[in-house]
Amino acid sequence: MDSRAAILMLSAQEDGKFIQRAMRAGATGYLRVLDGRPEMLFALERTIAGHHYISQALTQAVYHGFATRKLGGPKINSLSDREREAFFLIGKRAILSEIAEEMGVSVNSVQTYLKRIKGKLGVQSNRELREKAARAATKRAWKRMEESMIKAVA
Repeated sequence: MDSRAAILMLSAQEDGKFIQRAMRAGATGYLRVLDGRPEMLFALERTIAGHHYISQALTQAVYHGFATRKLGGPKINSLSDREREAFFLIGKRAILSEIAEEMGVSVNSVQTYLKRIKGKLGVQSNRELREKAARAATKRAWKRMEESMIKAVA
């Protein structure tokens, strides 16, 4: 990818985690679908000029995420997208060959992802990694269930 490219992400997602992941993936700007045309034009001007831009309505979410992030230990958010995918598949008790097939990569690639994950999360053994991943996958499933129930009630 050309490092001079201006990439403006337009998304329905308003969660700071999505903004962070888009920026890590190379986006230079992030707007909500609901943001109006004037803000979109301003964002285009800013990103083309080489500046980063985040929708005014989303800056609070970004600041809140930054302010509430606990300092110290490594986070699951520090994982790349492929590492996160492997991590959550391990959490679902998948074996290496299943993970490789699901991700469309070799078993060796999965082993490399898991080695990197262990390093980033400060995990020593495969057993400890599986336990951590299972807890994270369970927590993620509960959160998604809660969100769907809230939407159903609303």
